[in-house]
Amino acid sequence: MRRQLFLAGISIVAFGVFFLGFEPFLAVSVPLALSPAGGPPGTIVNATSTGFPPGGRVFLYWFDRRQGNTTYRYLGSGVVGPDGEFQSPVSFTVPNGELGVHNVTASLLGLGPTTAAIPGPETAGVALFNVTSGGSPAGPAGSAGEPSPLTGWGIVFIAAGLALAGLSPLAKEREGKVEPPPGTKFCVFCRAPVPLADYRCPSCNGVQPRE
Repeated sequence: MRRQLFLAGISIVAFGVFFLGFEPFLAVSVPLALSPAGGPPGTIVNATSTGFPPGGRVFLYWFDRRQGNTTYRYLGSGVVGPDGEFQSPVSFTVPNGELGVHNVTASLLGLGPTTAAIPGPETAGVALFNVTSGGSPAGPAGSAGEPSPLTGWGIVFIAAGLALAGLSPLAKEREGKVEPPPGTKFCVFCRAPVPLADYRCPSCNGVQPRE
């Protein structure tokens, strides 16, 4: 039992590592794409829609990412056509900010020039832009904002696998054939101990075969 639990835990951990390590290579539908995906502040970026709800307006926000600051800035918006693509080109200028990866979040709700947070149900997509030069030094507490759903599942699988593997030493091992107490036999139905002379099991009332 211990060995089976340990192997199951390690397998779940490996599955979580797969989610984290191979996430960039998985064919996940991303409704927002940026071109280019990196560059210094001032770069003109074209945003492309690849699957937003047709007929609605999508609002784009830039995650500042500065240490101690989780502000989103409004970048622009576009109307989605019946084919799921923006009816007109949508572009924005990369603002000044820290070096590193920033989120460009597509929202189905206009939240104003700046916002401290974007409601989860209103998030329609997230694309990443990497500020490669000309930005301020990245702070130690900087982050890219909302994690990918695959990242979350990877962490869940790893945590569950480690917990299962950690509990494996506590599992009881069965060694050899389990014998009933002296003067009894196991019920053929519920495996409860039955006196050898009894015709019915006292636990489930099941009729025992004659030996």
